Amino acid sequence: MKRIILFCCLILGLGMAFSGCKKATKGSSSSTVSTTKESSSQPDPFKELTDKLKKEEQQNQKKQDLVKEFGERWVNFSSVDERNASVKEFLTKECIKANGIDVPVHAEFETVGKVTNVYQSTEEENSYIVFGTEEAKGNRNTIVLNVELESSGTDFLVSKIVVNYVRQAY
Repeated sequence: MKRIILFCCLILGLGMAFSGCKKATKGSSSSTVSTTKESSSQPDPFKELTDKLKKEEQQNQKKQDLVKEFGERWVNFSSVDERNASVKEFLTKECIKANGIDVPVHAEFETVGKVTNVYQSTEEENSYIVFGTEEAKGNRNTIVLNVELESSGTDFLVSKIVVNYVRQAY
């Protein structure tokens, strides 16, 4: 939301700044043609800005898709070992080690769930909260995953996971 407001203010400011910079075009049409050629050779600040914003938006969408896919795999599995193997490609080496993803558990129970919401932190650019539900062994639980991402070249990987289960008291 902050980026959209900033973008609109920037566009408005640039528009006002450039509107006062017009050349007077008195005379023949040949002078109009020459000013058009001059302006086309200069970089368009609006295009650069919109390209940058589009790239940021695509990157944000890529991160949200990654977090959602990670969450879906986390709540849908036929064994804990199978779940760990399916989410391993999303994790940094440090995260795999810290969460024991490589350690065989041999917990053979099925869990079926879904991700209901993904929220990005307003404070931290690469921090997300994933809400979901899962059903295992006849119990239905709400799950909250705190996920932090780390840049890995052009891609992102999960660098930290905190798993919380919410149970209804009454």
